[in-house]
Amino acid sequence: MAEADARVTGGGVRVDLVSPGAEPRRSLRYLASAVAQVKLQLDYEVAMVQTTRGDDPSARPVPALSLDVTLSREATGLGLTVDGARATPDGDAEKLLAEEVAPLLKQLVGKSGTLALSERGVTGTSVTRPGGLEREVLQIWSSLDETTRDLVPPLPEEAIGVGARWRAVQRLRRGGLPLLRTVEYELLAGKGVPLKLVVKEQPIADKAQDPLMPEGMSVTARGGVGEGTGTLELDGELLPRAASLSLDSLTEITIAGPPGGAPLETMLRLKQTVRVKARP
Repeated sequence: MAEADARVTGGGVRVDLVSPGAEPRRSLRYLASAVAQVKLQLDYEVAMVQTTRGDDPSARPVPALSLDVTLSREATGLGLTVDGARATPDGDAEKLLAEEVAPLLKQLVGKSGTLALSERGVTGTSVTRPGGLEREVLQIWSSLDETTRDLVPPLPEEAIGVGARWRAVQRLRRGGLPLLRTVEYELLAGKGVPLKLVVKEQPIADKAQDPLMPEGMSVTARGGVGEGTGTLELDGELLPRAASLSLDSLTEITIAGPPGGAPLETMLRLKQTVRVKARP
């Protein structure tokens, strides 16, 4: 925890410029615009498994999901609305699971939230949660929240050009588990603002208690590592048009239940790919 605090304070994002890139350079900023809006399709491929020590930690696939969302630039930040949600299974086993999650996905449709945004990017907070969602649906919303923040990269204070590289460090939570996340960005040549991303994550040894977990349960990370890569295309308004983001992580955790119960030491393996594209 002390090491994490030394790198970035809780809820904040620290941005360090590594290289300003080539001339000409310009300052990138998120500016409020009432007409800035984009409709996106987010396709999730996820494989995950939780095992006890000594078991095979290989991630197993779960039904793929596809979400239709609208992102709108607002005076207070970035508005998010879910226009559609569906499972896209592959194979009979996944089809059975898809039938089980279909009622949960229906709860997401029409739900909305806002991501606080400054001129230089996300302030470190999450998208506001809609009310009335079951715990399982909140887990899907949590993934959508994380993707939305990935689509709004923190920006350096300095003017930058093609080839510029900067590093953003922030503390966030996934399923209630606190993480220290470092993302290295590189500005590529091309139309709009095309970026290349390299991600590294490190769990923080801090007890996690979150509404997504059953009452009376807490999780503490003992160690682990996460790595990912991606590409992100932003338009002239700095709204996302396309993205491909992947993450592979292995986290050792201790789960404590209600008082009197013995803690359980497990490993959580997650592999996730999110592909984003514009829709009509």
